[in-house]
Amino acid sequence: MNKLEKELSNKIGLSHEFAVTLKSYSKNGLQPLALPEFEGPTPSFSGISIKLSEQEANKLITQQRKQFSNKGFLLFRSEMNFNFNSAPDEVSVIKSTDQFDILRYSGTNGYNYDISPTDVINKLKEWEKRFPFHIVGADSDWVQAEFNNTETDLKDLANEIYEFCPDMVEQGTGTIEALEAEMERNKGFYLWWD
Repeated sequence: MNKLEKELSNKIGLSHEFAVTLKSYSKNGLQPLALPEFEGPTPSFSGISIKLSEQEANKLITQQRKQFSNKGFLLFRSEMNFNFNSAPDEVSVIKSTDQFDILRYSGTNGYNYDISPTDVINKLKEWEKRFPFHIVGADSDWVQAEFNNTETDLKDLANEIYEFCPDMVEQGTGTIEALEAEMERNKGFYLWWD
């Protein structure tokens, strides 16, 4: 690790071992966490991010999310490019044990439906009580989560997602039943406001 990477790790209290693990997934090294641009008060988070392929981002989150969480850090995808023009995804780390800080950092919203970042957080907290999940990614207009229990009945949640985030059906799955099937197949959900 170079001097800047050591300073970044020390700034958020990330151990050398975990910083080296994070760096091992990317060819580009560790970068300071960039604060997203969005309406409202600017969040005060410091952290680390790395750029990597979609496949490597999936691998990193799947293999390391729990270990980082056990040490008081949130590891999440902060940018998803769907391999468009070979643009890399971004995975970020912030020091927190509150998974909803991922949404606070990202400013996740559905402003085109008059849904504020606070509305998104409140709705997801409500759902999390009934359908326990962990957030694995978010940006200003999307959030992705995986269920803790794969035996969850998702019919009610699919209907509620359609009410809260109509784009998931109207520009995505086409029907609520298809949304439910997609959530069962993926063992999680994805919200996106166009």
